This record gives sequence, C-alpha cells and structure tokens, in this order.
Amino acid sequence: MIFSRDRDFEEALADPVALEQRLALLQKDRKRALIMSVVLISVFCLSAFLALAVHYKTKTIGQHVIIAPMMAFLALQQFVAVISYQNDIRTLLVFKKLRQLSEPD
Repeated sequence: MIFSRDRDFEEALADPVALEQRLALLQKDRKRALIMSVVLISVFCLSAFLALAVHYKTKTIGQHVIIAPMMAFLALQQFVAVISYQNDIRTLLVFKKLRQLSEPD
C-alpha cells in the first residue's frame, strides 16, 4: 500500500496534468477525512456524555464505555489522515512552483 502511494506520487510528478489531478484528488480526500473526523468527534462527545448520564442515573457502566474510546481512536485516525493529505498537497504545490520557476519563459 505504501509503495503504491509512492508510485502514484512519482507519476504525478512526471506529468503536469497528472499533478493537477492528484492535487484535486488529495484535496477531495482531505475534505472527506476532515468531515469524518468532525463527525466522529461529535459521536465521541455524545457517547461520553451519554455514558456519564447513564452512570450518574444508574451507577452502572453501560455500553457507551466501549463506544466512546473507539470513536476517539477513529477520530484521531481520520485527523492523522488529514495531516498526511495536507503534507502531500504542500509537497506537490512546492514541486509545481519549482517546476514553474525552472521553466524558461
């Protein structure tokens, strides 16, 4: 999986059209991952508050104790994906700018 991403990255660097397509794809993926991260954080907060409410009312631990940490982990995973996509986008933008500066007018 990592090596296939390397090949995609190298192919995007080789062709200006592929570079633009790769940038558009990465921006779409970054937006999707950010939305998913926000949704998962919301579910985590809701689950945590529900767990506290159930515990306060019944003095027992409910199913939310399992759900809340899982949602936190998934939200963190999506946020790391956002950071990864952002780094790829910035790298491609720098390469694009360097390519533009090195081309003769």
